[in-house]
Amino acid sequence: MSDWAQWEPWAVGGVIAVLVAGFIARALFSDRARGRPRCHRCGYDFEGVEGLTCPECGWTARTPADLLRTRRHWFKAIVGVTLLVLAAGLIRLHAAGGNPLLVVPDRLMIALLPIDPTAGGTEIGPIADELRRRLMAEELDESEVESLFARIASGDDGAPPGSEAWRA
Repeated sequence: MSDWAQWEPWAVGGVIAVLVAGFIARALFSDRARGRPRCHRCGYDFEGVEGLTCPECGWTARTPADLLRTRRHWFKAIVGVTLLVLAAGLIRLHAAGGNPLLVVPDRLMIALLPIDPTAGGTEIGPIADELRRRLMAEELDESEVESLFARIASGDDGAPPGSEAWRA
């Protein structure tokens, strides 16, 4: 694999992160009043309006200073953060070679071992295969190895000990 192929997901992810961070910053900080009083909810210009109630939408400011605050667009910011988290997960998955099991924590893999989908109960499933790879590569610490062997020794939790389902 070339050097660029290893760096490509991270470079693309960095560009996406910068763009989405700019979107979030704009949603939270760019809609300033700039010295002009206006409605915080709808943006109606309060020049020449008596009182603190917006004639357009009915919003009432508590103080005249409320009319000069920066309007925050929280929904847009939440959408941006959600996109950032999803993009980070997809970039991490792509950088890991596309195998979603590579990004699953060891403890969760061990907990999911009893429900590992296998072909007819005789072949090794994807979760067991990934745990075997991690075990052979010595990526599991001592407590995780003990937990893995305890899980294997306990058999299938839903089957009676000694039955065919328990041994599979």
